[in-house]
Amino acid sequence: TATLAGEGQPLTVAATWYEADGELIFARTAGPAAEADKDYELWIIPEGQAAVSLGVLGQGETRVPVADLPAGTTLAITLEAKGGSPTGVAQGPLLVAAVVGG
Repeated sequence: TATLAGEGQPLTVAATWYEADGELIFARTAGPAAEADKDYELWIIPEGQAAVSLGVLGQGETRVPVADLPAGTTLAITLEAKGGSPTGVAQGPLLVAAVVGG
């Protein structure tokens, strides 16, 4: 379990990885929903590699298939245009993040 948070940022998101199921579950636990024309986009950044989009954070729980989640991996959320970044690369600001421990 990791808590994605940022300094001076009201958004807080809990992330729980179920290794046996190969599933990462995200849930907003504090802070506002994204603006009407925006979405919070989920990212996984394996240590030493480029960020990979996991899609947008929905209302309630967002479940994402993730086969492996090694220590040193960063989970992050940016604020993007509705539907997420059209380029597959973060366009908006980094809001919250957490590094997976060992």
